[in-house]
Amino acid sequence: MTTEETIDALTHKPVNGFVPDATTALKIAEVILVSIYGQDSFDGQKPHEVKLNEKDVWEITGTLPPWTMGGVAYMQIQKSDSKILKVIHGE
Repeated sequence: MTTEETIDALTHKPVNGFVPDATTALKIAEVILVSIYGQDSFDGQKPHEVKLNEKDVWEITGTLPPWTMGGVAYMQIQKSDSKILKVIHGE
């Protein structure tokens, strides 16, 4: 067995993934989005929509009031291993 195979065999892998629910996904998204766009931007896009897609990827999307112009943040986080797949912000 190689070192990499040994590490993989010993690594704890939660049954429900490292990002098991919407609350956890939103907390991860907040840390990353605030570090990129700032707290005011993150707070200004509440409530955030969080859904799990058919590929077991969490999608987190900011919202704006209907009369507001501008874009929102969008992020994808893989449920199984918490890998960040995408971070974008509309204009």
